[in-house]
Amino acid sequence: MTRLRAALTALALAVTVLLTGCTQGAATTTAVVNGVVVRESTVDAIMTTLGDVSTNKAQAHSIIVVALVRGELARQIATQKNITLAPADLAALSDRDPALAAFLATNEGRLFADEAAAWEQLKTELTADALEATVKAQDVQLNPRYGTWAASAASFSSGSGSLSEVIGA
Repeated sequence: MTRLRAALTALALAVTVLLTGCTQGAATTTAVVNGVVVRESTVDAIMTTLGDVSTNKAQAHSIIVVALVRGELARQIATQKNITLAPADLAALSDRDPALAAFLATNEGRLFADEAAAWEQLKTELTADALEATVKAQDVQLNPRYGTWAASAASFSSGSGSLSEVIGA
């Protein structure tokens, strides 16, 4: 009986090691939106470039992840629905704050602004109900360390630092 237990324990350990080894590639993926990968390196680059603009790093990180996922969703949905999205108006955004202007002058800052602007434009093109229904129909998978992308993603709060907190919940 003890040999059987030892063999089963060894087998369980081997399976655990193999499965853990197989998931290492997922560490480079923040999310997958309908098969399109949002890379962790992009989140990290924006976070690094953001620097001292934000004092709450966890909240800033969450906002970046949400913006990148929403931006990818916005582009895909805009394509599906023949909606034209314009790039962010960086000049108008830069006028608000010198630190923000410095951030927006970088490639990462422009990317972040474009992603956020794409989502905001999509929100103006669709009714809230149509946006929510369309977003629910999309396949969004977050890296498990970020939680889950709830079905009502169209109304997510990006201000709490939680990717799975729904406004009003």
